[in-house]
Amino acid sequence: MKKNRLILVMNLKTGDIKWAENFYPVMRIREECKKSEIDFNFVLEKDFQNWFTSFFLSEKQSPAGHRECFWLRGVTDPLIFDLLESENCLFFNSRESTELAGDKLKTIEKFSGTIIKTPEVFSLSETVDNYPVIFKPRYGKMGEGIHIIHNGDEFKNILESVTQKGLDIKDFVIQECITDSLGKDIRILFCNGKITGALKRHNPENFLSNGCKGGKSFVYHPVKKLKKAAEFIIEKSGLFCGSMDFLYSGKEFYLCELNSFPGFEHSEKDTGKNFVSPWVREIKSFMDKN
Repeated sequence: MKKNRLILVMNLKTGDIKWAENFYPVMRIREECKKSEIDFNFVLEKDFQNWFTSFFLSEKQSPAGHRECFWLRGVTDPLIFDLLESENCLFFNSRESTELAGDKLKTIEKFSGTIIKTPEVFSLSETVDNYPVIFKPRYGKMGEGIHIIHNGDEFKNILESVTQKGLDIKDFVIQECITDSLGKDIRILFCNGKITGALKRHNPENFLSNGCKGGKSFVYHPVKKLKKAAEFIIEKSGLFCGSMDFLYSGKEFYLCELNSFPGFEHSEKDTGKNFVSPWVREIKSFMDKN
């Protein structure tokens, strides 16, 4: 019987594989794979094509090989998806769901008018009457480049700044600000169609709740209404493993964004809770059935 092997492929800025091997997400996923008796390999995105053609394909011919599954975290190179698809490899997340999660505008457009509310999105041709609004990169991550705009003058200044930097204004989103949720949100983690954890995040010093911006995480138990919405989003997004962030006001919840490779270091350290183990358990179940 073939043994399971999880191959983690990550897009990191570093080319130092020794440093990358000790990167928190890599260490934690390796630890949980060991506990679940899953063999583990780690490959940087920049090295993947050479590794895949020179090592993986030759090893795959061995009768004593593995049942492999590739976990792509932050991978953007379309050639990697092409290679995995051409060899009928088991991998997640899919090209389509990764693109959806990476595009904040497409995410809002897909779920607008469904069972979950979404913040209103304004086009540049519209006149914004109700401030504040949120101005953020369409393809951003980790809270980078997000601004809260309080009036027309600030709006004009940010547009001029974007133009002066030679950036395309179409790569930004102007979004309704859910003021009750400034510095606060709810994150729901999932894998293999199941909710695997939930957090309430709060940052009293910043309107962004991200851990890398100083936000703190607390274990949260979703109410029935939110759980139902999350299950709907899991199904419709096509994501196998990831997270979703909700803003909230009173008893209303608003889908803010999807994440195909959410971070978990701050969340685990803040709460003392293991968020990787449920993921690996579901990945093992998925591999066993395929």
